[in-house]
Amino acid sequence: MKRVAKEDQRKAARRATASMANIFKRDMLSKVPVRSGNLRRHIKQSIRKAKSFTGFYGRIGVLGNRRKKDFPFYARFLFKGAGAHTIENVAFGGKVFASVEHPGIKGSDLIQESFDENKTQAAAKAKKTFEDMIVKAWK
Repeated sequence: MKRVAKEDQRKAARRATASMANIFKRDMLSKVPVRSGNLRRHIKQSIRKAKSFTGFYGRIGVLGNRRKKDFPFYARFLFKGAGAHTIENVAFGGKVFASVEHPGIKGSDLIQESFDENKTQAAAKAKKTFEDMIVKAWK
């Protein structure tokens, strides 16, 4: 019986992880509120080789350089919410106010919702992708 090469196994595992991440990312993109599109542009996925175990892991969410000017710092407020607070020295609608009472917002954790709704489908897709690649490498 022929054995599948380690490199082919790694490729299959990476591609299976990426196929799973794509499902979650696509769902998040369909749910994210869009005004300027900046938040949508920063929802990304990253597949990396694990250091502590054999295999790969995926990160999906608002990724990027947090120091860049266009990074959507406000994503955490949309996902986790924000309590009522006072904003000092704010300009809004062409007027300047000394302070404004913000009522806060309830968060909508799109990342967790996407995971909960799609985990079965994503696992099935990853399994099929992995099996297809291993069978292809085995032939």
